[in-house]
Amino acid sequence: MTGSTAICIDANEFPVSSVVIFRTQAEVTRSFPTELQAGNNDLEIKGLPGAIQQDSLRIQGVGKGVTLLDHAISFNLTPSRPGSSEATKVKELRATKKAAKAELKVLVDQADIVLGYSRSMTAEHVKPEAFMEYMAVFNQAGVQNVDALKQKEREIEEIDKQIMIGLEASRTSSERNEHLRLTTVFVVLHSETELKTAELRITYVVNGASWTPAYEIRATTDTN
Repeated sequence: MTGSTAICIDANEFPVSSVVIFRTQAEVTRSFPTELQAGNNDLEIKGLPGAIQQDSLRIQGVGKGVTLLDHAISFNLTPSRPGSSEATKVKELRATKKAAKAELKVLVDQADIVLGYSRSMTAEHVKPEAFMEYMAVFNQAGVQNVDALKQKEREIEEIDKQIMIGLEASRTSSERNEHLRLTTVFVVLHSETELKTAELRITYVVNGASWTPAYEIRATTDTN
């Protein structure tokens, strides 16, 4: 009795044969030329999309004198890599925001101190000339403090926007990872003889595909 032959195929090395796009999904056909030995051949096709509908898989083609004995599909989920560039950027932004909030608190405390000192001043202890001089300094310091507060608040708002962008980029990257080529299809074929030019054809449906029609209009006007 002839033993089983193991054949490993990387789907990334072969182009897609055809794609039919529907409203929210697409039907994909892939062809994989291979050589089969007489007897059982265990084919492992790696690198297929993770968005395949499991019950949509169809095995076709192969060659004369070849029987499909079995097939199965395996979804391999891999965790996101720690320390990604997006995560590092977000951490840096959070640290910058923390420092900016500390500076904002200092500005708020400064305003409270100046305001508290102003309220402590009374006509009984301060001459009118000194009070007017202080008020001029107080007004100038107050305007500078308010401008600094506004600038720091705008800076924190901008950092928040950058953090949101970084988080969105990280989330989108994670979603893409779910649809990366993480699926493996196993096929068991029995060949009566050795085949040098066998072709395995698989068809499957993937979710998340769509299309939108685009039109280009060109017009000429009669100037006569």
